[in-house]
Amino acid sequence: MQILDLPKQMTDTHTDVVIVGSGPIGVSCAIRFARKGLTVAVLEQGEAITDPAGSHLRNQPGFQHDPDAFFGAVEPFLQPVMASGQDAVLPGIADTAAIGGQGVLWTNNCLRASVFERFDALGDAQWNDYYGEAETALQVTTNAATGSRVGANIKERLLPGLRGEGRTLQSLPFSGGRAKGDGLHFAGTADLLTAVDCDVRERIRIYAPALAHKILYKNGKVTGVAVQSGDTNDQVLSAGIFLIAGGALGTPRLLHKSGIRPEALGRGFSFHALYFAQLVLSPELASTPARDDVPPRYWIAPTQNAPWHIQVLRDTCPLPVVEAVDNPNRLLEFQAFLPVEFNQANSVSFNDDGKISVTYSFSERDREGMQRLEDDIRHLGEKLGPWRRGGEPVWVPAGTSHLVGTCRMDCEGTSGVSDCNAKVHGFDNLYLAGAGVIPAPVAVNPTLTALALAFKSCDHALQSA
Repeated sequence: MQILDLPKQMTDTHTDVVIVGSGPIGVSCAIRFARKGLTVAVLEQGEAITDPAGSHLRNQPGFQHDPDAFFGAVEPFLQPVMASGQDAVLPGIADTAAIGGQGVLWTNNCLRASVFERFDALGDAQWNDYYGEAETALQVTTNAATGSRVGANIKERLLPGLRGEGRTLQSLPFSGGRAKGDGLHFAGTADLLTAVDCDVRERIRIYAPALAHKILYKNGKVTGVAVQSGDTNDQVLSAGIFLIAGGALGTPRLLHKSGIRPEALGRGFSFHALYFAQLVLSPELASTPARDDVPPRYWIAPTQNAPWHIQVLRDTCPLPVVEAVDNPNRLLEFQAFLPVEFNQANSVSFNDDGKISVTYSFSERDREGMQRLEDDIRHLGEKLGPWRRGGEPVWVPAGTSHLVGTCRMDCEGTSGVSDCNAKVHGFDNLYLAGAGVIPAPVAVNPTLTALALAFKSCDHALQSA
């Protein structure tokens, strides 16, 4: 990955494409444009927090041996964004400023939205095509836990009951692959760039730290982005295409600061309420401590009767567990994600100083779904073993995550910030990318859906240029 300091006086202030944000979505879009022969400048306000820059923090050796330590290690890089007095509302919302964006910290789980949850931005065939391209770009595999003996035992125990309910237990799609020693290698943005041809990489320049703090425009056309770096004066970078991929909070904040404030900006959003538990598998389900094993990684897809998704895996535990376990192969987590209703009364507002305030409450339907999900997890857990003391099922406040819809696209007759190509209303060359664009609740992790939509936006921009 080629990281450049923003010079005090840029000699070349024009490029074909400017992308704000160096996360997996921004960089994947940069690669897509560069493959078409365009030059791309990627602006990232943060600095490197990993070595090499843009690699995933989770790949450090210590986290392979002690995965539960990862939560504490990540915390310093998550910046709370709540305005004063708002700390109790959706406490899991945080920003990350780093080369590679939240792609150096994310869980890397890349799931397709179920057919019944897909909205009208794409047709059926387009959804499948763009999902496939997004999976290739993010190096998604379903083989990360192949050969897990514990996993095979869990599947044998859970699958018959799930099938009776019209549900499935599948391998969890993962961005990365198997590392040495049967651990996992988490793909970061550095991996995505390393995988492409040199001539493609040479067309991409990542500037960091480089804060894009204002979009400049005239008569419905963006003319440039004003960029700050350290104590240097503003630089203005111009291009033919502008793509804002600064995250579900950073993107709408930049629009607001630039005076681009359509009525739908920040109005209505969804997120995942996270129900978490860790249990100790019954002895007959676990391998012995003397035998190395691949940690299991499964997921239960949402259905219309159970509209949440559950990850059944050994990954990380954020809870302060107190029970010692001699055999680490007996540990298993449930991570259950409930998409809350997309309610127009729930809103994100932006102050002129960049602070964010949130108005939110759970609906009656949300509460009913939460109760049903709790019952589901307890029912599944009974089949596998007792809850670990300190790891009993709980709604995790810091797990209110996967925010979507803060700068949503049009959807099924509802006007958004952008059209179905994620082109901002009233502009010829300004596009948005990321989870904030998603205009409806989606039960699965939103990254793959966001990238599928972003690739459609790239293609539209290329056709319109």
